[in-house]
Amino acid sequence: MIYRLSTPATTKTSYLMGTMHVADARAFAHVSLAAQYIKECAHYIGEMDLSTVDETLIRAAFSLPPEFNYSTFFKPKKYEKIQQIIAKCFDINLAFYDDIAPIFIQSMITNKILNQDHALSLDQHLLKMALDANLTVSGLETQSEQYNIAKKLDVKVQMKQFADLCRNPSAYRKQVNHLCELYNQGDEDQLYKSSKKSLGSFRHIMLYDRNKVMGQRAYDAILSSSCFISVGAGHLAGMYGILAYLKRSNVKCTKLV
Repeated sequence: MIYRLSTPATTKTSYLMGTMHVADARAFAHVSLAAQYIKECAHYIGEMDLSTVDETLIRAAFSLPPEFNYSTFFKPKKYEKIQQIIAKCFDINLAFYDDIAPIFIQSMITNKILNQDHALSLDQHLLKMALDANLTVSGLETQSEQYNIAKKLDVKVQMKQFADLCRNPSAYRKQVNHLCELYNQGDEDQLYKSSKKSLGSFRHIMLYDRNKVMGQRAYDAILSSSCFISVGAGHLAGMYGILAYLKRSNVKCTKLV
């Protein structure tokens, strides 16, 4: 999912690539083409600037409040069953992550489900190519903003979603692989619809609100420089997607792959 971006407001040409934050080979189908376009640009913009990650802030973002943890939130028998399911199906010992938010555990599970065909995730790989090509680097969101987003996600809702996942791990495995296949096929519309559905009540916080901010920053960036922008593919499509935002700002978005 790579788009060429052009607008009468500038003579500079930029590119927008929808990504998946995974190392599965299905997400790397168009990396060679991305490398070509990256070399044409002066600036690389990721969803977040992964070149300056503050591990302390990231951990704090996904830490549960002191009054919450899995072993006390769930009744003993249910907690034991959830532990067994997570260990058996995804080889994760939940006891080691008792103070880590379910949304982070879910991300770990996703990476367990998908293949680890590459040493780096697609986003990290694109960043490395940009740095090797001597591009300047930034992000559409700051780490502080992502911290604040994570802290807005109701913990009780997260726990319920996590329990739902544990009730049917095979369905979740199928869903994750389906999203990866949609990405591989370049079907951003269905990918957006599936991603939106999976977010449930978090879709405004995780999708719509962020898209508005990232869309504006993407527009501002392409006015000042030739940019290669990479962002999670689920943020591209839909009425409130980044593509729609750019088009409303008189940006021509030409799909290349």
